[in-house]
Amino acid sequence: MWPAGAPPGQGESILPRSLRDRHNRRMVPARRVWATAQAAKVPADNSRRGSLGGQSKPCARRSIDERHRTYEYRKNHQDLEPESEHAVRNTPVVKTAMVRGIPATFDHCIRYDPSESIDVARARRQHEKYCDTLRGLGVEVVEVAPDDRYPDCCFVEDPVIVLDEIAVVTGMGAASRRGEGEALREALRRCGKRVVDLRGPGTLEGGDVVRVGDKILVGLTGRTNREGVEELGAILGGGRFEVVALEVRDALHLKSVCAYLGDGHVILAPGYFESSAFNDCERIEVAARETYAENCIALNGSVLVAEGFPEVAAKITRAGFETIELPVSEFRKCDGGLSCLSVRF
Repeated sequence: MWPAGAPPGQGESILPRSLRDRHNRRMVPARRVWATAQAAKVPADNSRRGSLGGQSKPCARRSIDERHRTYEYRKNHQDLEPESEHAVRNTPVVKTAMVRGIPATFDHCIRYDPSESIDVARARRQHEKYCDTLRGLGVEVVEVAPDDRYPDCCFVEDPVIVLDEIAVVTGMGAASRRGEGEALREALRRCGKRVVDLRGPGTLEGGDVVRVGDKILVGLTGRTNREGVEELGAILGGGRFEVVALEVRDALHLKSVCAYLGDGHVILAPGYFESSAFNDCERIEVAARETYAENCIALNGSVLVAEGFPEVAAKITRAGFETIELPVSEFRKCDGGLSCLSVRF
């Protein structure tokens, strides 16, 4: 921590003399952030990160309300961002998330391993905490009622893809899930989106779509085929987006094995696809035993990570992002993850 509440450069330095001048020069912008934040009564980002060589407090211990206040402050004072490795990295900005409740039939969802029983009540509690966390990060949560005809309908990311003002209702690869997108149309229109249908014969699911800036990476899996990718490209044709297909091996979706965090960083599990697609990014690689936790959500200054995967959370934190761990045990039993539970824009 900074000595006696002072920003770097005031109080006794913990750096060796040989590094002190260089460190102080690098942290000049951080002093301005600290001073401005003190006047605004908003915590400065660096006050939570520690000095070089010091002991940092774990990012996950910050309250969600405090993170949102800090995020709003940073968003309005980007010209004062510190030029050092202590800067909390930028994540995608999300204003709205569309979610769908847990149906009573959730324990009949599609899954590869039906041996574990699903606790529907616990799934609803976990879903409620997920939504509360999004709200705490400044996201408006639009809720669509569940439909017991579709046990998987809470995995709302798959039947819809939102890219700026366009919302594409996909052709689901899983036959039992076709029809889930119908209830989402009106909610998308109320959010000001232009709704377009993927008419087939191609199939496409949102869990296979990863956006990195203006590049749209689409996984070719058992749920998404090349015809679906080509139709998405035709819908977006003439715009600024570049659609790129990636062969994915031994994974349900592309987002099952990679996620874009923002600030040029991607987290991925090696071996499932040709990772040269992310040559322009800083790559955070996860061990095979922690592949599930790679499915995370970066938004509004934080990264939401599945609870129980400390190595993944630590790697994300070391890369300069703040993390919030959430319980998702019941969704994991259904081969679903954090990103599956919302459409964010």
